[in-house]
Parts: sequence; structure tokens; C-alpha cells
Amino acid sequence: MSQSLVPEGHGTLTETPASTESGDLGAPLYVAWQITNECNLACLHCIEESGPGKAFKDELSREQVFSVLGQLLEQEVPYLSFSGGEPMVHPHFFEMVEFVCAGGGQLKVETNGHFLTPANCERLQRLGVKAVQVSFDGASRETFNEASHPSVGCATGARHALGWRQTLGWDETSTAWQAVGWCAGVAWQTEGWRAGG
Repeated sequence: MSQSLVPEGHGTLTETPASTESGDLGAPLYVAWQITNECNLACLHCIEESGPGKAFKDELSREQVFSVLGQLLEQEVPYLSFSGGEPMVHPHFFEMVEFVCAGGGQLKVETNGHFLTPANCERLQRLGVKAVQVSFDGASRETFNEASHPSVGCATGARHALGWRQTLGWDETSTAWQAVGWCAGVAWQTEGWRAGG
């Protein structure tokens, strides 16, 4: 990184969540941000009704995004997550990731996995992302396609992320229950998993 994206006056976090007493809190411990409603998939079960061409007309501009992120870091919010839609289609996604991580925030990315190429996984790790949560919406291409528009890249992206930090979880849909055994097998093979949701 040639220059810091953290604006002057926005230092790093001074305390970890574990060293903070509840009476000391001046901001939330966690902020979940749906950074876009745009998505490369149109899943039947999506509660956000995200999909191709479904970005909100009033999504924040680049300037507004970094103003909000600066305020969150200034208030020492220790943990953030980016979701969507598909957060990795946001035009400033990697710049936002770098801003949060360089500013001392811990970041989780919630993704469908389509854009988790080896290069993008390496970049997320290098930038300091704490966790990547990938949706497993089927144990096979057939069960995945029942819930989502076909996308070969999602399962491949999930496999790329499994070599690194991961949260393994599932939602309680009928096709997802078929995947529980498969997910447990993948987790067992990667040897460093933790159950999450």
C-alpha cells in the first residue's frame, strides 16, 4: 500500500473488545452493513430480494461510503461485516476493505463465493480480513441450482476460501439440510473450522 487510506485524525482502535468494560462502550461492538443490493445471483430464498440490476437507486456515493466508514472507525466500532446483495460487486469493495482493516477495524465479508478467486482470497487475507462467510445453498450443483440461478463459480470460490479462514454455516431450508453432512465433511477435511451461522 503506497499511502494510507485512513484519513488524518482517524487513528487505530485503542482497545480490544475483550479489554473493554460494558460501561465504557460509546459505540456498538458490531455493525453489519448491506453495502449494495446488487447481486450476480437471484436466489429464491434471498430475504433482501437482491439480484442482477437490483442495486438501490439511493446507494451511497464513494464519498458518503468513506465518510460513514471514517465515522465508524472514529467511534472505535471494533467489528464490521459487509454483505449485500453480493458485497464483492460493489465498485469500491476492495478499497473499503483496505480502509477498514488499515484503520484497525476487524472485518467479516459475507459472500456467495462467486468472486473468491485464488487472487481475491489472497488479497483479502493480505488486507487483514478477519473472516469470510460463504453461503452453501446446496450440496451439489443440482440442489444449488434449485435455490439459485446456476453459477459454477460459487462452489469453486468456496473451495478457494476453505484454504484460509472460514466460517461454516447453513440456513434452515430443505435443500440446505441435505448439505449438512457435506459441509461437515468439508470442515473435517480442512481441520481448522468453527461452526457459525
